[in-house]
Amino acid sequence: MSNKKIEAWKIQVAKDKSIFVASNVKSIHPVVDRIVTNLCKIDLINYVRVTKEDIYASNEIKIIGRTKMPVSTPGHPSAVGGHLIL
Repeated sequence: MSNKKIEAWKIQVAKDKSIFVASNVKSIHPVVDRIVTNLCKIDLINYVRVTKEDIYASNEIKIIGRTKMPVSTPGHPSAVGGHLIL
């Protein structure tokens, strides 16, 4: 999948959500596509990050250097999120 196809996929899946895809991701597996699509349907989830091995989703992000990571820390006082290991 080229970068243009991944950008088109992000626009199609996330109408008003933010999806971040790691630069080392070359293609989106159909199962990952379905998981991200369903996560974007949850009202509380605003941010989703897809890497080769993980999917992060949350209503808040933390910025680590240049990377925007959804907050998925257990027991966080204000964030609602999850971390799926593929």
